[in-house]
Amino acid sequence: MANIIASNLSTVFCPEPINAWASGPEPAGTGIKCAVKNLYEGPESQPGCITWLDTCPAGPEDKPVESMETASYALLVRNMKSRDNSKKLWMIGSIVVQSPFLKSALNPVLDGYPGITTGLRRLEFSAPFQPFMHRWDKLANVTEEEQNPETKEHLELFYWTLYGELKDTIAAKMDLLSHNVITFDLV
Repeated sequence: MANIIASNLSTVFCPEPINAWASGPEPAGTGIKCAVKNLYEGPESQPGCITWLDTCPAGPEDKPVESMETASYALLVRNMKSRDNSKKLWMIGSIVVQSPFLKSALNPVLDGYPGITTGLRRLEFSAPFQPFMHRWDKLANVTEEEQNPETKEHLELFYWTLYGELKDTIAAKMDLLSHNVITFDLV
């Protein structure tokens, strides 16, 4: 069996064993815990296929972590070793949205965005998170205006997780737009 991860930028194909929790009906309580579960890039299981760990890698004995235990978290944040940024040791490589509240709330934010369907069982966004750079104001407005306390809590968790990763890019974009210019990488 294979795990296919698709985003608007790329598709990664990695053969992986089938996990019992990943097939069949979605486990009860999936995405209900309003918390981020950080996952860290571990060793490659084979060239180009990353193993995700639930603690900073200490050695080759670490095991993959997407399981029944991590299924309850609203977000799985996959942290990768930063290869080109001297400011950070780790950067967010992808975010798996498991929260049903968040999936529903993101629908109006990403409605009509090419290649994104928020109703998918596995909703994953990869760096550099372009859909949210393009719809940042919409995400901020939906987060601010949400009336349901549980949904708002999940939206705020997502917003601030993304903001922590994108704040420098958002500031650069705002500065460029204030001067009526933009660079290709921010389009």
